[in-house]
Amino acid sequence: MATLTREAILGAPLAREVLDVPEWGGQVIVQELSGVGRDRLERERGVWATRAGVAAASVIDEEGNLLFGPDDIEELAARSGNALQRILDAANRLSSVRPEAVAKAKSDLKATRSGSSGSS
Repeated sequence: MATLTREAILGAPLAREVLDVPEWGGQVIVQELSGVGRDRLERERGVWATRAGVAAASVIDEEGNLLFGPDDIEELAARSGNALQRILDAANRLSSVRPEAVAKAKSDLKATRSGSSGSS
C-alpha cells in the first residue's frame, strides 16, 4: 500500500450511500460523518445525539452540502422514526460506529436526561 500525500488525504471523499426512504416518498444521500460531525455528536450530545441529530449531520444534497442545520433538528425529529432510524443505521455503518459505542452514547444520553452524573 502506498504512503499517502497531504493532497491525497485532504482530497479523499467521505463514503456515501443513496438510501430509500419510502416513508418520505423518495431517496436521500447519507454521508459518512466527518471528523467535525462526529466530534459534535460526541461533544455536544443533547439534540445532536438523537436520530434527527445524526440525520442533520449526515444527509447531504448531490453537491455534498448538508441538507439540515441545527435549527432543523426539532422539526426533523417530528418526522418518521422509521425513516430516521434507517438514516441512523446507514450513518453508523458508513462511519464505522460500533454497536458498543452506540450503546454507550444511549446510556450517556439517558444519564444526561435524568440529571444523573452517571458516576457511582
